[in-house]
Amino acid sequence: MKINADNTLKLARNERRVGNFVIKDEENHIKVMDIGSLFTHRVSKGTPIGTYLKLAYDDLAKGGKGIGLGNWIAVIFSAFSTVPDLEFLTNIYDASKACIERHPEVYGYPKERPSDEEDARIIEEERELKEFEEKVKQMPDGDDDKKD
Repeated sequence: MKINADNTLKLARNERRVGNFVIKDEENHIKVMDIGSLFTHRVSKGTPIGTYLKLAYDDLAKGGKGIGLGNWIAVIFSAFSTVPDLEFLTNIYDASKACIERHPEVYGYPKERPSDEEDARIIEEERELKEFEEKVKQMPDGDDDKKD
């Protein structure tokens, strides 16, 4: 992103504009910044939020609206620009914890803890699968039947 002498914004090929912000697709990260260079936030694509930002960037690149990206950036900019007090930090923490609890699958957790019966069934299925894999490994390759 560059601001030209005539105050126009010039974006690189891997940048997209969202209001007064720019999102940049880097090799392993997504970078979000404001046009005035007051705020920069860089996230690994390997995290759940990085995945969301990459999807939003791709949507923008296709002419879409960025899947709620403008709202997310505005909230993050506001939160990062605030001098925090204990109540602010508590509220932010509680809100993020509640969001994680509403969408545990995004973070690699099951929606609900399995019952003891369900847990035993899963363990038995995994044991059977492992036994089957071992049997397959012990089978002959089949190359013995080939004639030269």
